[in-house]
Amino acid sequence: MNEIKEYITQNGSYKVVALLITLILWITVLGNKDQVLNQTVQLNFVLPENHVISNAVTNQIQVQISGSRLSLKKLSKGMDPIEINLADIKAGRTIVSIPTDSINLPFGSQVVNMNPASIVVDIDRIITKRIPVKFQWDSEEEPSDLVVKSIKPASILVKGAVSVLTRIQEVLTEPISPAQLAFDGKKRIDVRTGLREFNFFGVLPFESKSVTVTVEKK
Repeated sequence: MNEIKEYITQNGSYKVVALLITLILWITVLGNKDQVLNQTVQLNFVLPENHVISNAVTNQIQVQISGSRLSLKKLSKGMDPIEINLADIKAGRTIVSIPTDSINLPFGSQVVNMNPASIVVDIDRIITKRIPVKFQWDSEEEPSDLVVKSIKPASILVKGAVSVLTRIQEVLTEPISPAQLAFDGKKRIDVRTGLREFNFFGVLPFESKSVTVTVEKK
């Protein structure tokens, strides 16, 4: 036992220093070992004035980054958006490559994969069109004892891509159930209801969000 104790205590300070150096080297090697991080990165599009994207385009991509554990730790909270500058692109279809050099990465890391690496963008001119509003019942058949007398406003101004708006002929209201209408002895009532946004790319949000529908009992 004494021999073992003597071996441990002999030159103890040197052995502690050696142990510390070993730990530092181990941590350094572990920190420098390449790892892979997958991140979702937002895309910000800069478009020509009075133009809009009229096709289904993703606004985010998946980026795979390789680097040391320490460098990737700096990206764990997220990455800055990538700006796609299309301000000088003319209306029409264009294929855009995602610029990897615009991604701000810490020293010692690099992009090894990007999905998608390029996207197809349709750029179109924005126009304004007045479109009629059509009332919609929440039932397959219109109620036989009720009639819609008026809709105010009867039409709204819609902004969007010229190629999209030329195909749109009407704006639908949010559906209303006849059972929810409370006439309370009146023959005619006014109902406030919202407008259904189009499920089309290239149409800007409506400035008018609702209309007043006058419903009358027959």
